[in-house]
Amino acid sequence: GLIVTGKAVAEKLDLNKVFLFSGTRDLTTYGVTEEENPLLCKEVKAFYEQAGDGAELYLLVMAQATLLSQMCSIEDGSPLKKLITYAKGRIRLVGFNRLPPAEYSADTTETGIDKDVVTAATAAQSVGDSFAKKVMPFRCLVPAAGWGGKTDKLYKPREGSTNRVGFVDDQVNKTAAVGQMLGRAAKYPVNYSLARVKSGVIATEGWLTNGETPEECDAMLDLLDEAGYIIYRSFPKKNGYYPNDDPMGAPLSDDYSNLNYGRVVDKAMIIAYTTFVEEIQDDIETDDD
Repeated sequence: GLIVTGKAVAEKLDLNKVFLFSGTRDLTTYGVTEEENPLLCKEVKAFYEQAGDGAELYLLVMAQATLLSQMCSIEDGSPLKKLITYAKGRIRLVGFNRLPPAEYSADTTETGIDKDVVTAATAAQSVGDSFAKKVMPFRCLVPAAGWGGKTDKLYKPREGSTNRVGFVDDQVNKTAAVGQMLGRAAKYPVNYSLARVKSGVIATEGWLTNGETPEECDAMLDLLDEAGYIIYRSFPKKNGYYPNDDPMGAPLSDDYSNLNYGRVVDKAMIIAYTTFVEEIQDDIETDDD
């Protein structure tokens, strides 16, 4: 699933309505252009570049002024709840991203990233927990929007309590690479880490959300990694970038501290449920004992 901000396309793409994509050709089908919807185009193309055409992508486009916290709200009828309910439990991963309007000013005073992102993660965790109780588990990726390159007072996801939510701090085309990471996760088995090198290069070019390359931020990469952000990393004698890991907003002591740990358990939950739900109210043969 993917929830992003954008513009409606007359008679083709409505806001706050769920659409099911199966490939980049659907952008043309729904009249989506880079000029009118740069974020939507970027995220859908990045997703399918990783996941490949044919992968199911449930898409919800919201008005440009919509906050991340509004997308993830625990209120009835919120975009996240609407998306998960519409898909009837088929969604296991959800990405969020927004291209804020020019007049938007991110509050980064206390958190180093947009405070709205932290609020959104907390809300998404609550919604995820509630749907897991309905046997519809999912994990989320949010952008580490608003980071200006400073590490003092920087929010540390590893000290948080949102083990269903990961913070993406790498960037393509001026917005966090959420669709790219979402596509990489969707492509491979649930037990594979985003950082698995055998999965191949995820980007030939890349930046952090402060607009600088990983090389320009070399002195801060270890700190960002330890803080629990998903960032680009590189290896000597290998071209391109790879994800550093797939941390969630939880300490390493948490059983679901990484995305692949949680996805394995989510899959086990679904298998257990679909197996044993068939046994409810069944007849049982008995003998004299």
